[in-house]
Amino acid sequence: MAPNLSEEEIDDLIYLARAGEDADLLESLGQIAQRERCTPADVLYAAKDEAKATCLHMAAANGHSSEFASSAGSAQNRPYQSQ
Repeated sequence: MAPNLSEEEIDDLIYLARAGEDADLLESLGQIAQRERCTPADVLYAAKDEAKATCLHMAAANGHSSEFASSAGSAQNRPYQSQ
């Protein structure tokens, strides 16, 4: 099931990707994934703005695509783990 993201969460995730704040982005992805009982990749896929731009679009447009890809790749490979 797709995660339920608020507009504020989507804005925050896209901002973090655009600004190259990978550590904060990964932390936010992990927190939302845990709350929504999904993977960080599910959260990345669901985080789209009104124009359907994603975190990857914003990272790439601002020269952070290689850092983002590395960070996102490590997040995507981690399955959801309940505590």
